[in-house]
Amino acid sequence: MLRKISSALSMPVDAPGLRAVISIANHAVRAYGAVLSAPTAQFIAIVELLEMLKNECEKHFLQCLDPADAPLRRRLIKNSAWALMLEMSRLPVPKGLLVAAGVELAYCLAIGKVFPAGYAKNLRRALGPALDFLPAAAQTKDGEAAWIPHFRKVGRAAIKIFEAAPQPPEPPQSFRDVAIKTLRGTSLLTDTRHRQGVLDHSHLSQLVLVEAAQSLRHAAIAGCDDAVLAVLTFLSGLSLRTTHRIPLAGESDDWVMELDVDEGILRIDLDLVFSNAAHPRDASTHRPAGRIIAKPLPVFLADILTKRLDAAPSALFVHELLPAATCDGKRLALHNDALGIEPSIARFVRSAAGFAIQRGADRLAAAVLANDFGVIPASKLYYCHIERGEVWEVARIIYENLGWGAPAPYSEGMSFGSRVAPTRAAVTDWHATLRNDLELLAPGRNAGIESICSFHNRYAEVCASIAVFCLASRGTARIRLTADALTEDAESILLFDKRVGNLPRPLPVPVNAVVARQAKLWGTHCQALERRLATKGIAPDHELRRRLQAIVKQERVEIFFQVDKELRPRPLSCHQLVRAGSKDYGFDSDFGRHFWELELRRAGVQSTTIDLLLRHQVQGIEGHRSTTDRSLMSSFLEIVTAQERVLTELGVAAHVGLSKK
Repeated sequence: MLRKISSALSMPVDAPGLRAVISIANHAVRAYGAVLSAPTAQFIAIVELLEMLKNECEKHFLQCLDPADAPLRRRLIKNSAWALMLEMSRLPVPKGLLVAAGVELAYCLAIGKVFPAGYAKNLRRALGPALDFLPAAAQTKDGEAAWIPHFRKVGRAAIKIFEAAPQPPEPPQSFRDVAIKTLRGTSLLTDTRHRQGVLDHSHLSQLVLVEAAQSLRHAAIAGCDDAVLAVLTFLSGLSLRTTHRIPLAGESDDWVMELDVDEGILRIDLDLVFSNAAHPRDASTHRPAGRIIAKPLPVFLADILTKRLDAAPSALFVHELLPAATCDGKRLALHNDALGIEPSIARFVRSAAGFAIQRGADRLAAAVLANDFGVIPASKLYYCHIERGEVWEVARIIYENLGWGAPAPYSEGMSFGSRVAPTRAAVTDWHATLRNDLELLAPGRNAGIESICSFHNRYAEVCASIAVFCLASRGTARIRLTADALTEDAESILLFDKRVGNLPRPLPVPVNAVVARQAKLWGTHCQALERRLATKGIAPDHELRRRLQAIVKQERVEIFFQVDKELRPRPLSCHQLVRAGSKDYGFDSDFGRHFWELELRRAGVQSTTIDLLLRHQVQGIEGHRSTTDRSLMSSFLEIVTAQERVLTELGVAAHVGLSKK
């Protein structure tokens, strides 16, 4: 048993606090046993062995100092489960957390697995405030404690082997929960070929898909409920059975998806699926947008559903309009023995986004139309901005290609996407404020060190703001752009502002002419500042002068910095930049990402090309994927050309510093 528990809890070599760990482990497992109605023999055997082990430890460690509070610094990640037990041994543990630890430990001992490190860390977070630098309020996207989802999962698995009493059947999941899990799963768990938009063996070919779509249309018009449900499922992104449960508009205020038969529209609230999207601090400087997608049904489908609703005016769900639908995904969408692949309804539905992409639709528009967010990076849904008219336009093209006719009439409504994308006017005003602030702080020829440093600090914020904005950097606590990379000749640089993708690494990002010119002017400013410091009697080996010289020589040092009162360089952060000017516009620290996602899209740049600037890394849709024939530099050229055109229209340009040359 000692070998099993040491393996399950990843025991360190020196086994700090062994007696305390065994004691609390025994206590936790017994706490879980108390919630079982009739424990199985296997669970009882685990409890008995743990009790024997506890007694042996107390006997052997009775005369020894038991280092229950021995620190596990630098070993918390590797030995997180052991650290959890030590923490539980010296703190009052709520019963819920004790049971949560006990069920996982008993299950690990029963099947021979290791206590999950992430689960142990989340339980430690819940024990007390800021334990060992862990944030106390760790929550999931749904706002619940981070340990609860895994507790539910392991609880369901453990009860099957530890509970002898018969269990009642699990209650059916609500439509809301199933829809959220399905849409999230499609985004996160899609295979690589599907992400690429390739119609492989799990899809229908374009020719068969069009033929199947036309066959389903004829069957739906003829009164076949299964055909009507298949066409609706093509747009819902859900399974046939789940689509059959979609509520009609007005049924409830708490919905994730609803069908508005009167308008001929299917609505999806993605704020419930991809939660925690940012809210603007100042709505006047940001473009209005919501998190609800509205997309039109084909006119023929809207007409059919309208007639069904007229016949059943009290209907609240789709299944009440389509009572004869069988929800069988294996049923054939097209009966043709000559086809080499079975054109099942399931394959027909799975092919929706891929077909739209193959027909030239933008990936974001294809994902929105088909509710298939696996063909775009999930993070894109937090930055993108798509007008309602775009959805109707792509629906018109795809429906015509499928032989479904026109979409339902267009209805006005709010755009979908980021709520913190700055307006053009706000960006122009922001840039003008930065320029005016610089002019007010401009030092004279005989200015003192304090005035010179004040101007330098504001100029550093201005230069860094332009670079971070144009490079679409994430909000980081430290701007790590280096002088050897960001030069006046740079066409691209490697930027590492977040660990993303299967292989976290610095990723290339294009450098436009404004950023390159600003880098040149910053170097000239640093040279002029270094000369002024020399005339003020600052020693040549002073830390500040050495940093300025390194920037002028384009060495590998952080390029943007400020100066404190002791004349020491201090780093800049993106969070500091958005509050740097004399006026606060309420921008987020990554406002450039939101702005360029929208502006480049409006400039006609393809969604996958924009992803190169924002550095979304998802296997299957990277810049070097096998389904693109474009070179990286040609994509970068398209990005910077569009950026420079927008910057010119907004009046955003590089600023000079201490030197006017």
